[in-house]
Amino acid sequence: MQTQTETKAKTKIPKKILDRRVRDENIEIEKIRGREADKGPGKKVARSKEEVRKQLRREIRQPKKKAEKPPFIILRDQKQLLAEPDPTIPEALAKSYIAQSKYGDGKIKDKGDLRQKNLYFSNVKACPREIYYKFFEPERARDYTVKGLILFDDGDRHHMNIQRRLEDAGKLQNPEGFLEIPEVGATGYYDGLINVGHENGWEICDLFEIKSKLPYACFSVMQVDYDQAQLYHFASQFSKRLKTKRKKVRNIRILYKDRAIETDDVHYAWMVKPDPERQAEILEYFRFLKFTVIDKQTLVPHPHEKSSKNCTYCRFKDWCWRGYPDKTAERKFDFEEAPLPEQEILDSAAKRFYEILQQESDIREEKKKLEPILLNYFLKTKKMLIPITEAEGLAPKQGRSTEWDLDGLRQAIGPEMFAKISKPEAKKITELIKQEFVDAAKFEQFKTYKPNKPSIYIKSIKGGENDD
Repeated sequence: MQTQTETKAKTKIPKKILDRRVRDENIEIEKIRGREADKGPGKKVARSKEEVRKQLRREIRQPKKKAEKPPFIILRDQKQLLAEPDPTIPEALAKSYIAQSKYGDGKIKDKGDLRQKNLYFSNVKACPREIYYKFFEPERARDYTVKGLILFDDGDRHHMNIQRRLEDAGKLQNPEGFLEIPEVGATGYYDGLINVGHENGWEICDLFEIKSKLPYACFSVMQVDYDQAQLYHFASQFSKRLKTKRKKVRNIRILYKDRAIETDDVHYAWMVKPDPERQAEILEYFRFLKFTVIDKQTLVPHPHEKSSKNCTYCRFKDWCWRGYPDKTAERKFDFEEAPLPEQEILDSAAKRFYEILQQESDIREEKKKLEPILLNYFLKTKKMLIPITEAEGLAPKQGRSTEWDLDGLRQAIGPEMFAKISKPEAKKITELIKQEFVDAAKFEQFKTYKPNKPSIYIKSIKGGENDD
């Protein structure tokens, strides 16, 4: 019995279809024969139709040759990215940090409480006026910035991470130990103990303190950290908890971590030895804070200048220096007005000016011609950066100089004090304030700032970002 497949195989193909196939094949055969005839001078190669059909089928089955691939591929940058700013996530994170820092009626927490109840070892760097405000007028403080709150949060995480790693390595024990100095009501917490040996039944240890710092602050021990370490050592001598556990403190070890991870080593450690003379000076300062500033609620005169580092980062600065506004003249670009340059001229001027700043001694004259063009661009557009490379660009800067009302200053501080500074200079004034305890606010009344002539400098672009 024949299968269905065999039946289909024996089915005859209509004559019309066969004729059409034969016609098409004949046309292709004639084309091939023509090509074969061209190979020899006047000679034709006789080939059967079957051979020609086989060759034709082989040519049809063979894939076409692809173009050769390049030796490598480079993913080039797009001219325009399909991206736009998304403020929702940064806003949500900022609100989270702010909400975490709130206390009760919406004020910012200060170490767990709105009003400071006792002195901390970290107050070694505190201004007496700052201590007064923290104890009696904490509502005068400005809120922490989100950046500041993030730094605090990162610092806590650095501490916990380092403590855990050193504990796992068997280098650290008893994290977060409590110490106090009852005489002045000061307290502090060290970050751990490092066992260095045994002596007469006592375990000899070093107190361990962790600090996260910016890169430039890691290469030497800071005075404030040194002073705080001395307080830890002094307080450890009278710690009942340490005595109960038969632990005796030898030195203090300070570990700095580069929180920006810009230095090669990242971690920097220091061994601080006891300094009895410095301990006595610190205790005398804490007695002054306790018995004069706190117990008598005394707001002392300004011990620092308004422009000093102590005041710049103080949260009470605006309230503490109220009534002493900065007498700064309006800052303007001092150059002749000119039309806003075209983009082509601006790009050319910026690139050339970048080269000039690197070889200024040789091409000063050309610099004078290009600088007004760029300054005028910054003035008109309010932009503060022209990118030149991925890491650097051009930016304007303008310093200021100080002018004094000498007659008014002489009457305010008296001829005797005025004679000690002769011509007012920052260093002399600072020494006079610290040595003679002159109120720094008296100098602010007779100080005026005058803007200097603007200029342009090469500015680093952090993370490849610009200010445009």
